[in-house]
Amino acid sequence: MEELKDIQGLDQISNLPLAIGWWIIIGLASIALLVGLFFLYKRYVYRNSWQFKAYSQLQNLEQELEDNPHKKVLQDLSVELKHIAMQTQTREACAGLSGRLWLQWLKDHDPQSFDWTAQGQLLLQYQYMPGTTDYDVADLRKLITAAKAWVNKC
Repeated sequence: MEELKDIQGLDQISNLPLAIGWWIIIGLASIALLVGLFFLYKRYVYRNSWQFKAYSQLQNLEQELEDNPHKKVLQDLSVELKHIAMQTQTREACAGLSGRLWLQWLKDHDPQSFDWTAQGQLLLQYQYMPGTTDYDVADLRKLITAAKAWVNKC
């Protein structure tokens, strides 16, 4: 019996260095994490931009067409167009414009070349119409769609 030796277990296997498969998985996970963080950052920046706020406001105006008086929607659209104009150009270039000069300025500076002078007459007429006047919803949608296209182009 003296010649028998106790059986000993294997030495503990080390986790390091990792096999190539683990390095590939870690690399892919790191890339996926960086891409995800990049898109989250881009979304955060966009959500805090004037474009997101203007586009959201224009979408709200489009939804309000059915419920609110058209005069109020036109008034809010006019204000929002001034905001968009002042964000894309200097304040001095557009803040003091009104009437036909304002529509001509919109036509000249719109990246989609929408004909504001011909189709934007509602923006001038709403001020002098009674609050109960209903306008053609299709014309109002055209104006809102043109403003949304302007925001998207910026």
